[in-house]
Amino acid sequence: MLALRATLIASNEDRYRGAMGLFTPSIESLVDSGDLRGLVRRLDQKDKDHASQALVGVGAAAVPALIEALGTGRGKAATDVLAEIGVPALPLLVGLISGGDETKVVQAGGVIRSMRERDVSLPSEVVAPLVQITQDGQGVSERRRFAALNALGLLSYSDGGELPLPGQEEAPLRTLTGHTGWVNGCALSPDGSWIVSASGDQTLKVWDTASGECLRTLAGHTNWVFGCAVSPDGTWIVSAGGDRTLKVWDATSGTCLRTLHGHGSWVNGCAVSPDGTWIVSASGDRYLKVWDAASGDCLHTLDGHLNSATWCAVSADGTWILSASRDRDLKVWDAASGDCLRTLSDHTDRIEGCAISPDGRRVVSASWDKTVKVWDTQSWRVEG
Repeated sequence: MLALRATLIASNEDRYRGAMGLFTPSIESLVDSGDLRGLVRRLDQKDKDHASQALVGVGAAAVPALIEALGTGRGKAATDVLAEIGVPALPLLVGLISGGDETKVVQAGGVIRSMRERDVSLPSEVVAPLVQITQDGQGVSERRRFAALNALGLLSYSDGGELPLPGQEEAPLRTLTGHTGWVNGCALSPDGSWIVSASGDQTLKVWDTASGECLRTLAGHTNWVFGCAVSPDGTWIVSAGGDRTLKVWDATSGTCLRTLHGHGSWVNGCAVSPDGTWIVSASGDRYLKVWDAASGDCLHTLDGHLNSATWCAVSADGTWILSASRDRDLKVWDAASGDCLRTLSDHTDRIEGCAISPDGRRVVSASWDKTVKVWDTQSWRVEG
């Protein structure tokens, strides 16, 4: 009796599965029959992951059906599949942004952006029409402009604004993520193979330029790290910290070689001489200090600013130092003696940065007065 009951139950289950098969075909049968719209409809079912994988496997042929699903309840799943398919989907997506269904263009831009984040390279025949859309002004809807900017990676979500268009500013090659605080400064190795960054998370990080991979983290400061510089031979790094110290690090191992003590406030910036024998630092105590790079001894204290020294730079021949300050002045110092050679006054607010041209004929300064000034070092006057 029990055996007969079991046989009847099994038989009923087989018939039930057979009947359900008439109404819910398998993913494999949908692929075999070429019913791609049916496959897309499965993106909101329990077997959606299986359907997604199948659609990616179909590739270019599945793109039209997936684009039809944009702007619907299956739109999010469809965008993920299109981004995975990649390059074969680009022409239809760009065509959609150019003149298709307005309800779908934003998602189309998001798909292309997702591709870029997966390192899909956009060919010129894709970039050109997208750029044209962003530059058409009143000739195109804001929805399409938004989608094109998003696709090109030129939309800033942080403030809701837009970054400059291609030709005005290039899109970044890669974004290096890993710091947990503000990134306050960075420097490039002499051969360009690695980058060092200084952060409010109290660390420096060394990054591979080509891949963007973090090679090592330099930990030792006990407050924000405000600036960093690399020796001319690329063997060591110097950092400026809110803990009132500078630290010298082995660039290969990340080991702290020495700590330089002497400033009475935050060290805001640092620079290295062209021959790598000395370091100069700028501090909130209003002084600059020149240090022997090998021993860490303080060679000179440069006294003249009336407020925090915010940044510093060294001339290419190593004979003079430039400093910026919150007292609104730049100062030029003799590197050997530490004497102040001249004071440059033209800004109307604090100066936060400065640099020297490689040939030493120009100095540039950046201020809170919303200006950048270029100075001729022959006359020491502002150009223009």
